[in-house]
Amino acid sequence: MFERFLQVYSGLGLSLHINMDNSIDLSACKIQRHRNRLDFVKKVSGLKSLNDLSDYFSKEANIALNLNGKGVLHKQIENTSVLTSLQFAQSFPGANMNDFYIQNFRSGLRSFISVIRKTEADRWLTLCSNLGLNPLMLSLGPFPVHMIAPQLNVYGDTLIFDGHLIIRTEELDWESYRYDRSLHAPFPLKIENEVLEEQLLLAYSSAFQLLFAHFAETVQAHVPQLDKDFKLLISSKRTKVAVAGALLAFFVILLINSVVLWSVNAENRELSNRVNRSVFGTREHAALAGLIKSKEAQLQELGWNGHYNKAVLIDQLALNLPDEVSWNELAINPLDLTGSRNLQQVLFNDRTIKITGSSKRIVPVNNWMSELEKIPWVRMVKLESYTYNQESETGEFVLLINF
Repeated sequence: MFERFLQVYSGLGLSLHINMDNSIDLSACKIQRHRNRLDFVKKVSGLKSLNDLSDYFSKEANIALNLNGKGVLHKQIENTSVLTSLQFAQSFPGANMNDFYIQNFRSGLRSFISVIRKTEADRWLTLCSNLGLNPLMLSLGPFPVHMIAPQLNVYGDTLIFDGHLIIRTEELDWESYRYDRSLHAPFPLKIENEVLEEQLLLAYSSAFQLLFAHFAETVQAHVPQLDKDFKLLISSKRTKVAVAGALLAFFVILLINSVVLWSVNAENRELSNRVNRSVFGTREHAALAGLIKSKEAQLQELGWNGHYNKAVLIDQLALNLPDEVSWNELAINPLDLTGSRNLQQVLFNDRTIKITGSSKRIVPVNNWMSELEKIPWVRMVKLESYTYNQESETGEFVLLINF
């Protein structure tokens, strides 16, 4: 999550053209990033000496140096990811590969190889360091412009600026390049809405790719010392970010700890209040519990069965009573004689209906029992006894219904 802090957020691009008489044309452009916005800090062109930079820019600026002109050679070959010693010898006959800094710009089917002697490049880099500047990147020729081309108000296949002529394919891959000092941009160049002198285009593109080195492939010559310095800068930023992250994490932990303590204290106060209210209501609660138990005992002695309407129960039991069956007696929650006698207290058979009656045959009684079992509130129907009485010439039965 801290990766965006490990980038260079301001950079100074220097475009240095070396003329045949060893004089120079120097342009400089400093830009900075602020979140998703890119701002121009200062733009200067037409300088003739590196010493002139001190009049416009402070020391210790991170710079990307672009070199053109005398001493910088370009060769166009077939696209290659790694330039071999054989390819170098074929492109630059008689030159020793180890004596040069090499840049390989790949575009479409082609590679544009740019080289400069290490001694020549190191001389300019040393001059920049002696001025208090911090070189981090070296590029050669116009090729860094490729990264900013989408920002330019150029829509054809030809790009001309400050003597550089670039021909591109329909896919905007580079097809050819040549330098003619007499060539100039046919119309004012713009970066988005910012008008930019054509002499500043390479300085801007150099600074741009320094700031966005983490997001896109850069066009630069491989210089071991610059690569080392760039990694050292990023490592330094990473250390600072790690320290800042540790401090932030410590602050968050303290904040969470404070919130938790505040929440626990609030809960403790609420629990304390509840305990106090519970203590004050203990006696009232005990008295109410005793009263409830007393009422429950009285209801149990009376054989109360809650919300059931006994008249409705009896009416539903009699609804399908066969003509051959007669009721003699019905009792709801009848007295439990055996239990009452054993425990020496009045007990009832709770949620039970006891029916005594008569029927000459047992078949109507069984049919009636089948109908009773269909009643939703009836849990069980049991024929406790059926006895035939010779004197009355009828059968007497006892039926128990649980509900």
